[in-house]
Amino acid sequence: MDILKKIDDVIYQEGFETKLTENDIEWKDAFGAECYVTKFETVQNKDGTIAWFQNNEIGKCFVRLLYQNYTTFNWRVYSNHSDWGIDCNHICWFGNKLIIIYREKHLHYLVKIENFNIDILFIGLITHICITEENVIYIKQKDNKGILQRIYLNIYQTSVNSVPEEYIEKMPDVHLEKFEEFLLD
Repeated sequence: MDILKKIDDVIYQEGFETKLTENDIEWKDAFGAECYVTKFETVQNKDGTIAWFQNNEIGKCFVRLLYQNYTTFNWRVYSNHSDWGIDCNHICWFGNKLIIIYREKHLHYLVKIENFNIDILFIGLITHICITEENVIYIKQKDNKGILQRIYLNIYQTSVNSVPEEYIEKMPDVHLEKFEEFLLD
């Protein structure tokens, strides 16, 4: 609840009357649209920076960050079909890199936010995924024809490349799981 309380304070200071519960925050934006943040779509890194996915009933969703000095960073989620709704599928920190996977009408997006820069690293329909302890994300997309996307996140750089699926099958520590099952973890 501590993270939600801090987020609630930010939203309240922006002039919105909020309803804070154990699991979420709800309010109406300046146009009367319902907005909410759930505790399952919030994360805090080791430096104390809080990130959250801010939902909006008409698709004006944001990823927001609150730094220790109470500076905020807001990014309006990119989508060609925001009017159909946007679902946050995964949000996590890799060191100082925030990774968000969200879905709009047709596609999944994997986005990295680092040092106030936004990089869309993947756009496609994810069917299988694996995140390793070495900060590598493997993505199999629908109709992949035996090629996976490999996204490597280390402290110095981020790389995105394609690798043959047969290469991944030979790696004992990489186990692709269905994306729907990954979401339930």
